Amino acid sequence: MTNEKQKLTDRGIQILRIIACLAVFFCHFGQRLKLGRFSANLLNFSQLGRYGVELFFVVSGYLVCFSLLNGKSAIQFYKKRIIRILPLYYFSILVFFITESFVFRDVPKDDMHLGWLRYIFCLNGIVPSEGYFWSNIGITWTIPVFLMFYILAPFFIRIK
Repeated sequence: MTNEKQKLTDRGIQILRIIACLAVFFCHFGQRLKLGRFSANLLNFSQLGRYGVELFFVVSGYLVCFSLLNGKSAIQFYKKRIIRILPLYYFSILVFFITESFVFRDVPKDDMHLGWLRYIFCLNGIVPSEGYFWSNIGITWTIPVFLMFYILAPFFIRIK
């Protein structure tokens, strides 16, 4: 693939990632604010949000395989993912902690007594919870899924 063609492909993939992220963000944001039907549909991009997660996973899977098949070591791969994902994830958790604890003031009791530790250690997708709050505040259910995929991806590529 020529360098110019590669740049166009990379730009197209990045645009798909941006569209997926925005669709998911506005979908969840609209749900959390409990807006009226018109406003919720506007923020939901006419139901595009439900496809945003799938699109994001497909694009991410493509990029992970592309990265690993083009000579990156597993250690380089892990370092890059940790640096890219965890700081933003922890910033998001901090924002959720502040808004839920001090603005909305509706943090439910966690039956497992883990509370915010679920999110700090990415256990929200692993340790069961009775309620939505402790399993998926915002979009955070995806982080344990991505982490599991990133841990396993180099092994799958090696087997292939």
